[in-house]
Amino acid sequence: MLSKTFWSIAFRPFFLFSIAWSFLVLLIWTSTNQGYAFVNLSTPASYWHGHEMIFGVMGAILAGFLFTASSNWTGTPPLSDGKLQSLFSAWALARILSLTPFQYAYLFFDLIFFSLFLYYLSKILFIKSQKRNHLFLIVTLLFLLTNVSSHLGFIFDKTFLIMMGLHVGLNLILIYISIITGRVLPFFTKNVIHNSTLVKIPKLDAACTASLFLILIVSAKGPASNYFVGVTLLSAALHFTRWLLWKPHETIKKPILLTLYISYLWLILGLVFMALRTWLELPVGVALHAQTVGALGGFIFSMVTRVSLGHTGRVIHASPMIIMIILFINLGAITRVFAPIISVDFYNSSILISGGLWMAAALLFVIKFYKILTQPRINQLA
Repeated sequence: MLSKTFWSIAFRPFFLFSIAWSFLVLLIWTSTNQGYAFVNLSTPASYWHGHEMIFGVMGAILAGFLFTASSNWTGTPPLSDGKLQSLFSAWALARILSLTPFQYAYLFFDLIFFSLFLYYLSKILFIKSQKRNHLFLIVTLLFLLTNVSSHLGFIFDKTFLIMMGLHVGLNLILIYISIITGRVLPFFTKNVIHNSTLVKIPKLDAACTASLFLILIVSAKGPASNYFVGVTLLSAALHFTRWLLWKPHETIKKPILLTLYISYLWLILGLVFMALRTWLELPVGVALHAQTVGALGGFIFSMVTRVSLGHTGRVIHASPMIIMIILFINLGAITRVFAPIISVDFYNSSILISGGLWMAAALLFVIKFYKILTQPRINQLA
């Protein structure tokens, strides 16, 4: 029986169970890809694992982060108890139903989860002082709609709907990351490195996020179009400029910070691969997995470890196990991105190795943070 503490704030259940779910998703996907399926999925495993990592795992991570952060932004009590349990229950039921043939029920509970997510977040952010955070509501609404698109593709066997949902969903996550990173990374850095010389330019932050929205629009013209290539390279240049202005070299001795900078660099690298994929004849999954395994994976594990430590009263420090978790994710990203470039013969083995490294990271996180996330906050300043 989970304690009242566990349901006192959103990051506790969502971080713990989303990471555990990612372990199971990768286990099912890698075993199925190797010809050892132990779950009879009603949808192709490649699409199912993409949907669950983007909307299932990342949806929960965003819920855990945004409901925790918005409480700090507004000074209001965090989402907790019955409301948090109802939100989490809808998420968990959707994940269970994804393993069954009941596609309409799967869609229904996923829709309930994202609708409650949007409703509860709106109640918190629809106050005058939070106008700057209304963009989160717009992106969350779009995320809900793209999730529905993916579901309808599953139900009616329409590949283009599935792919549209996954493609737009991933780009929306990159937008979330752009906004969140722009808010917290300079703040985190200056809190740890008091003499940091980083430069934060609000107009550049806005341009970085706007460029990702623009990529969504021009992607309709196809990855080989000059519009898509130009806009994507421009976006990569904007993000790289911001990254350089944040002085990442100052964080080399602070691994708890450095890992966030590395995750953001994977996002930039993914944009470059997106732009040049056709010209360089890169395998389709190269840009995709630079963004998912590298950027999303790095962002997920960097944020959940940091938030879990800080919001439970512990020192925000990269222990050897946390360093190992981040190392596994980045080694997985390197393998999944670069092995297929070296040779297409390495495609299946890259899935197995990178999936195994993600599962190892997820297992270590659950071992390290189970007690931290289920027990009361300690009386120690972060």
